[in-house]
Amino acid sequence: MTVAVGDTIFLEEYLINTRVYGVVVPPGTPPEFWATFEIQSDQGTLTMAAVIGPTGPAGADAFAMLLQTDPYDSPDELPNTLTDTVADIGKYWVFDDLDSSGNVIGSSLWVWYGTSYRRLMLGSPGPPGPVPIITPTVTLIPNGEASNIVVGGTPLHPDMAFNIESLPGPTGPAAALALAPDVDFTTTAPTAGDLLGTTGRTTSIGGTTYQVWTPVSISQLVPGPFSMPENAFTSFSGLSQRAAIGSFTIPPQSFNYAPIVWGHIGAFGLELSATPLQIGCEVLLNDPTSGQQIGRGFGNSLGEVNVMPHYSTNSVPGAAITPTNGIGAVAAGTSSTIYINLYNDGNIGVYQFSPTDAQLMVLLMPVP
Repeated sequence: MTVAVGDTIFLEEYLINTRVYGVVVPPGTPPEFWATFEIQSDQGTLTMAAVIGPTGPAGADAFAMLLQTDPYDSPDELPNTLTDTVADIGKYWVFDDLDSSGNVIGSSLWVWYGTSYRRLMLGSPGPPGPVPIITPTVTLIPNGEASNIVVGGTPLHPDMAFNIESLPGPTGPAAALALAPDVDFTTTAPTAGDLLGTTGRTTSIGGTTYQVWTPVSISQLVPGPFSMPENAFTSFSGLSQRAAIGSFTIPPQSFNYAPIVWGHIGAFGLELSATPLQIGCEVLLNDPTSGQQIGRGFGNSLGEVNVMPHYSTNSVPGAAITPTNGIGAVAAGTSSTIYINLYNDGNIGVYQFSPTDAQLMVLLMPVP
């Protein structure tokens, strides 16, 4: 910025409490056109001429001020029975002036002037002072430790750390599970023995998504047993690579499951191989020849075949069951049939099978 001699340039501004004095001069004195203004810090003194003029007419006498000491709390309680007489005019009461928070910020006189009250403020307001900016923090401390306040920072920017003892309240009533917003007892009513399970549905509570819980029958979670009895097997005698000796149908279930099989049969025969008389068996699911193999039994020279869960085959040696890969699984609401065959891993042989004492145990294992 370019300035020249005589320019007025703003430097700073101050809020100054100024005292004004008049220097008295007698009448007839030539006009005085002078004033001095001295400033020190935020205090200033203004001095100027005060010419005395001629004496004016006498004014009316002021009424006497009569302080009243009635214990009134606000001007609303002032009496309204005063009259326009010397006995009442000049009576006054003193009240504190309060801000919106109830703090005293000054005082006022309420004076009776004969027909009404007039409020006269005492003193004059000073300049506003600095206002501190307080930064509070609240920390809960364990029950039994005394609450305290730690003050830091500066006078204009104080920090106040409130350490408040955490006092436990009384134990409230236990909420009913059925009233929880993420529990649905309307779609499916609960029965004795039910558990809560997620349905795959969700609900939004306060902007957060939650799973919906509903009653689930425990029968959907507990493995269910079936057995293939002796009369479900059929005798066989003859020449074959694979010979059907029985089947067993499992009724539809309300859950997805994988049938797990164990059992035993007795069979003997003659095959044209290096290990004669060792006839085994296979357990297939839903088809007597191409179904998923879920069990296998290997024979011995005594003609005893013990059946156990077995999923891999010579053509698919990596087949194995897991809870989620679908091998050996049956969908809910679908019936399934288990087939058991005499089976020779070698050459075709002559088999002889009788169902006496044959038995197969089937455990329905729930899967996703």
